[in-house]
Amino acid sequence: MLKTDSRNINNRDIFVAIKGSHADGNNYVKDALKAGASMAVTEKTFNDPAVITVSDTVKSLSRLGHYFRTRSNLSTVIGITGSCGKTTTRNWLYSVLSKYNNALQSMHNYNTMLSMALNFEQLQYDTEIGIFELGTNSVGEIFPLTRYVKPNISIITNIYEAHIGNFKNIDELVNEKLSIIEGMQQHGVLLYDGDSEFKDKILNKCSINNVTPVSIGYNENCDYKVNTRRDITTITTKDNIYKYSLKTPGRHYSYISAIVVAVLEKMGLDVERYIDIIKNLVPLRGRGSVNEYKYSGKRIKVIDETYNASPSAVIATLDCLRQNAENKVLVIGEMLELGNKSLEYHEKIAQKLSEFSSNKIYFVGSKNLWGCIQKYTDIKCFERITENVITEILNNVQDGDILYLKGSRGIALDKILNSINVFQLNT
Repeated sequence: MLKTDSRNINNRDIFVAIKGSHADGNNYVKDALKAGASMAVTEKTFNDPAVITVSDTVKSLSRLGHYFRTRSNLSTVIGITGSCGKTTTRNWLYSVLSKYNNALQSMHNYNTMLSMALNFEQLQYDTEIGIFELGTNSVGEIFPLTRYVKPNISIITNIYEAHIGNFKNIDELVNEKLSIIEGMQQHGVLLYDGDSEFKDKILNKCSINNVTPVSIGYNENCDYKVNTRRDITTITTKDNIYKYSLKTPGRHYSYISAIVVAVLEKMGLDVERYIDIIKNLVPLRGRGSVNEYKYSGKRIKVIDETYNASPSAVIATLDCLRQNAENKVLVIGEMLELGNKSLEYHEKIAQKLSEFSSNKIYFVGSKNLWGCIQKYTDIKCFERITENVITEILNNVQDGDILYLKGSRGIALDKILNSINVFQLNT
């Protein structure tokens, strides 16, 4: 296998040395060979037949990926971008499509130009479907990545404020997401959020690039109209109506399940054959998974959204939680990468939190945000997660409570969940 991290080398792997922002892989060639690599590709010169010296290892890795991509016989290539929900969408599509088809999905968080080559290496000659996540943190990343992947079905899950700190404004962020359309195969299909305020821009971009737009959402005019009522998801199209009860209820998950339905139809597959699989789809850990725990004689339900957070995603989940009659303990972590919009967006979250009657609300994040967080209601703030903070929060969780954890990964709210797991194992 191709590897870019010398610490993860197994016997007969090929080590490609990449110079990163924190470390230069060219300095670890000998370590990789000692660990069992059969070959190393580097920009340095070594007197070793197992080492190939090139002028640019990033370009070499990209060319290798292109070779793996072109030798495969993919009939359907799905590219997924968006502000949130990308990984859940990718994982759910793979869970469904791999049941009866030879499918491959992006590994881990391999969603950049550099890591995409490692995904392509996994393609077999008989792989029929490739499902790839396309990430971006700054201007100009999506377009070359889309040209590299060449999807014939693209998905923009939504366009919100996530990572907006790296963009001048929302328009620049929107244009970056929409550039996925420009690198698609001719006569491709774009699935997009039909409730988006940027719908007109999306349609215009599709028209220019000869791509067919397909809208999915709760709006009456959507091509795939979603309705969620009493835990029943209904998807209405021009020709069909699909009804099912998801294992993980909620508007957000009903919407993602509708994306899955739309992809199945656009691929010409029989949706009914896959309905039982769709019903049992669950989010990955940290992305909305719901689990029940018992510790210290108390049973609690934990909603784990510790992997990432954007203002729109937090507000949507809080709206859903507010309709739940169970008692709640809310732990909100700082939303990172919002730049100079951080105070504004955190104040919006504080306004939403003021709608809860619970006095068990906690915020974990920078002190300069505490003022706006406490502006509308009494919220206890902590600068970081420590053992004392975890103990205080868990001591306030009572039997039958919902513990909701939502924050950017860098805030490390998952430490709370880890403590629950450890405690549970010791009881």
